[in-house]
Amino acid sequence: MHSFFARVYDYIKRGIVALPSAIKSFGDFIWRSVIQNQVARAWLFGGVVFVVLVMLFYSSLIPKQLNAEIGERSTIDYEAPRGIENRYRTEQLREKASEAAYRAAVNDPGFYIIADTAAATARQKMTALFEQIDWKREENEEAVAADISVTTALIQQQAREIQSRLADRVQVVMPEQPLITLLRLDDARYQAVRRQIETIYPRMMVSERISQEAVQDPDSIIAPNLPEDLPTADRNLVRNVLERLIFINQTLDKERVLTSQDIARREVMPVYVTRGTAILMQGKEITEEDMTLLEDLGVLNSGPSRFLMFLSSVVLVVLVVGLIAAYLYIFNREILMATGNLMLIGLIFLTVSIVAVAIGFLPSAWAGYIIPVPMGAMLLAILIDRKVALIMSAILSILAGIVVGYQLQPALVLLAGSWAAVYSLAKVSQRSDLTRAGLVSASVSFLATLILGVLSGGPNNTSILQRSLLSFANGIVSSVLTIGLLPFLEHTFGVTSAIRMLELSNPNQPLLRRLLVEAPGTYHHSIMVGNLAESAAESINADSLLVRVAAYYHDIGKIKRPYFFVENQIGQDNPHEKLAPTLSTLIIISHVKDGVELAAESKLPKQVTNLIEQHHGTDLVRFFYAKATENENSERDRLRESDFRYPGPKPQTKEAAVLMLADSVEAACRALSKPTPARLEAMIERIIKERLDEGQLSECDVTMKDLGTLALTFARVLSGIFHSRIEYPENVVKEFEKKRNTGHAVAH
Repeated sequence: MHSFFARVYDYIKRGIVALPSAIKSFGDFIWRSVIQNQVARAWLFGGVVFVVLVMLFYSSLIPKQLNAEIGERSTIDYEAPRGIENRYRTEQLREKASEAAYRAAVNDPGFYIIADTAAATARQKMTALFEQIDWKREENEEAVAADISVTTALIQQQAREIQSRLADRVQVVMPEQPLITLLRLDDARYQAVRRQIETIYPRMMVSERISQEAVQDPDSIIAPNLPEDLPTADRNLVRNVLERLIFINQTLDKERVLTSQDIARREVMPVYVTRGTAILMQGKEITEEDMTLLEDLGVLNSGPSRFLMFLSSVVLVVLVVGLIAAYLYIFNREILMATGNLMLIGLIFLTVSIVAVAIGFLPSAWAGYIIPVPMGAMLLAILIDRKVALIMSAILSILAGIVVGYQLQPALVLLAGSWAAVYSLAKVSQRSDLTRAGLVSASVSFLATLILGVLSGGPNNTSILQRSLLSFANGIVSSVLTIGLLPFLEHTFGVTSAIRMLELSNPNQPLLRRLLVEAPGTYHHSIMVGNLAESAAESINADSLLVRVAAYYHDIGKIKRPYFFVENQIGQDNPHEKLAPTLSTLIIISHVKDGVELAAESKLPKQVTNLIEQHHGTDLVRFFYAKATENENSERDRLRESDFRYPGPKPQTKEAAVLMLADSVEAACRALSKPTPARLEAMIERIIKERLDEGQLSECDVTMKDLGTLALTFARVLSGIFHSRIEYPENVVKEFEKKRNTGHAVAH
């Protein structure tokens, strides 16, 4: 037993000793596998965003659960967390409208039709009448045949018996006199009268709508149906019989009545409970209406309902994220492949969602108008892409409308303001453009709120104006927040906006100031290349701003050894004359590596650094290679062309290709003794052909059509730079110099 506890103690002791090492190993694994792995970081961040969004929408859309029963007295005050239809009150109004429609239909003759049973009922009454009469007439005929007298008293008695049987069997109240007449008629006349009744009565009962009024005044129905050639006595007899046989044959058209009731129900406008309306009041008895509202709000404690609500929140987030991912996959796949951009989109989306949910908890019905969706739209438009900003702002506007109580108007206002801001950022040249975009967004939001408030019949003009002013303020605040957050997001995610690029093009930037002071020739060359490359990039729809900025910095590596480059050797000896060609080549080539290092030290954007690294590709340093080949054969045998080439990589993008060609073209054309348009065009075509034949453009997406367009653009711009100048006569030059020296101005 002692040895068992000793072993357990030994295991525990070893575990404690090994714990720090295990923790360190686990930490190293997390660092290598997650923190330093960009894809893993993106997935981790995406998972966090997904979970946070689910929790946000669950907490926002699913209110606090309550326990309540009809008839109890409430122990709390409870207000509606969002606008909702008062289903109980609406149903009451619809029932009243339905009852009113039914009453109107009952009193409207147009809603009555002839009953399907009218024909059968008429046949039954008529058959019963003539059966009784025929029976008594046969008795009378038998009595006459037996020499029994048929007295008036007997016929009257027979008539009364027929009356009784008709009343009992078919509910016909027939007067005594018509029955007596029918019993006394001779056979021919009786048959004639009978045929008239059998013809007129069924036809009349299935073709004429007989109401209670018609039964009380039957002549209006019977007279038009009697033949005109009928003898007067027979006519009166037929009328007297028919007056007692007719009955109300109308019935309500049930389908039409139901349709009328349904229309009446649909015409009732739903009754809504606005956000902040008191539903429960402490001490007040809970009514059926209160319970219906609480049930529709989803605040009654119910395990299954809460699970469904949570599941709905998950599905909502999946749907939103899926829509965004589908859009990026179909229309902007390069953003989907860039984890940094995805993380930035997720962060902006999450930030706006958090603010929206926080604002959604405010009791004011106007909270939705101050959600900073325009801020998210502007940040995405500047840092990612304007089309992405439009899609994301639309989704965020819809979600904002949901979290403030499923309100449509705030969602439409936020959408209008966000899209106006994005459209205003089509051209961004300075930070003041963000202020302008904020003003445009604020103005559009103000007008949208005003118009929607008037169209929807807002509560009053004051409230509409207040909401409009809140929308205006939201646009202004969104632009201020965008200006403040932009540098932080650019630095954190390594995204370079157009504004940052424009700041880098400012001559007062430290690197450009150094280039101007320490390598003025290179600075001038870079400015010329920038102007040339910008025009060329615009002609083939490349990023002209990136190309111009990269051109300004493409030769910053020459700062380390400026006088080893010919453009900076004004009035000085060329140090390369004292160096071996291989050493000179190393110095020349190293300016690319030095430039990349300086760019890293100055934290230039990755896009600019890439173009600095690629602007020479794997080009050959021809001058020193040719100079080296002029040495003795034994030394030439030891030469390797790769030693005289730049390390690369070759241009990977259109922008890098444009910069390479612009750099080469500007330097070559500047060296021409007489740069006529024809000579410029020939030089440009030769340089482009050389780069193409050497395969320098094989790794970028520049087409032959693009190269033709670039050649034309280079020729046009350089022709303007190297235009012919008037050569003044010597005496005029001396006169100008004399006037300048004496301090007089020369007027032209």
